[in-house]
Amino acid sequence: METIRVNDVEITLDNEGAFKTIVKKRADRSREHQGEQRGIIWYLDLAGKRKSVLCDPTPEAWHKRWMKLRDELAAGIQNANKASLNAVAEEALRYREKFVGKAQGIRPQSHQNDVRHLKRHILPELGDQQIHKITVGDINMFIDKLVLDNYAPKTQRSIIHSLNMVFKYAIDKGIVFSNPCARESRRNIKGGIGSRDGYTADEVRRILALEMPTYSRALFTFSALTGLAANELQGLLWECLDTKSGKVEVCRTGYRGALQETKTAFRVRTIPLPPSLIALMREWQLQCPSPTFVFPSALNMMADQKHWAGLLKTLCKHAGVDFKGIGGFRKFYHTQMELDGVPASIRKYRMGHSKKSNVAEQHYTVTDLKLAHSPDDAQRIAGRVLS
Repeated sequence: METIRVNDVEITLDNEGAFKTIVKKRADRSREHQGEQRGIIWYLDLAGKRKSVLCDPTPEAWHKRWMKLRDELAAGIQNANKASLNAVAEEALRYREKFVGKAQGIRPQSHQNDVRHLKRHILPELGDQQIHKITVGDINMFIDKLVLDNYAPKTQRSIIHSLNMVFKYAIDKGIVFSNPCARESRRNIKGGIGSRDGYTADEVRRILALEMPTYSRALFTFSALTGLAANELQGLLWECLDTKSGKVEVCRTGYRGALQETKTAFRVRTIPLPPSLIALMREWQLQCPSPTFVFPSALNMMADQKHWAGLLKTLCKHAGVDFKGIGGFRKFYHTQMELDGVPASIRKYRMGHSKKSNVAEQHYTVTDLKLAHSPDDAQRIAGRVLS
């Protein structure tokens, strides 16, 4: 057998010119007439198992059947109903990987999440089943297991989203004709959706009033007065922070120790810094041991969000404030802009959201950007939390 590529799909079957026959034995035949001669073509099915098809024992019939088999394998319909979820998931991941980093494609993080969800959670439970035999009941039982294993609703949805991706691929390839993972079919995953709680101005003031190292003070003050997400703080480099003109360019994020592009194009933005924050960041820049990362780890590499959460949790305990995570500062920043009457378009720009859902009108005007880059309201927010 040989592996060939047809329509960007790799398939394995006998060589096109490898005509061969076998004698098909039958138990009810005498020794003189043990069976009839048949043409045979060997191939690997979607599950990677070696199989064969028979045809008339002539080169012409053999070649005609070979071409039909080739097209069936390339289309993903030859013995598709016997393909396991393991086999289809492997194909789906290979196909999806082609879109990583492409325009209108997917982020490396999204692909890595799919790989992790499938290998760690999904395939150990459902991988050996034939994909066409997986039912809505199987999906619901799988969701129940995630609940019993104490996975958060958000994590459950992410895992099911990866499984849904595999079924969508299977439908596109004609391997299955329905999706038991679709939201309208399976059980709804409840909980974990709603407004995220943020810190109040009084809570932020109490946190920042505590004694703490310059690293912690710079990190949490910067987070509260810019609204950057935790992964954007991880990927923040000194080259993106201008302490002379008082602005920060958000153009990348951190993920598992590596820099990558922002979640969407709208996350690339410029945020003004109030004078009090500029002074603090200048002080921290003189002390910072890393010439690259603004908020590095102890080894001067990209920091870990878990470490930051530990620092903040301790501060919240001493300040008598409920711990709401690093993201609580981002929510605080947005709420304070609302209280100051900052226009919605400016708030959305600074938070990294699209201006409108209508694609034709989503771009920000020059006036929007000028207002968004102004530090006036940022200083008012700073005045509420800095003594």
